[in-house]
Amino acid sequence: MPAGEITVMAVTVVCVVATHKLAVGVVTGSVTAMVFAKRVARLADPRRRAGSGACRAGASPARSSRR
Repeated sequence: MPAGEITVMAVTVVCVVATHKLAVGVVTGSVTAMVFAKRVARLADPRRRAGSGACRAGASPARSSRR
């Protein structure tokens, strides 16, 4: 499992256990997930074309975009 997902789950569980309110955990988990999604979105550039040298040598364009 990726570190980002583990962090989101851990933060959510800690908030729910500490406050005994599931709603607080859901809101905190959602905000934490958005922060990680924004960080990952900076890494993926949708304007980059698969045929423009973005692929690794020997990898097909469809597989290289699923890292």
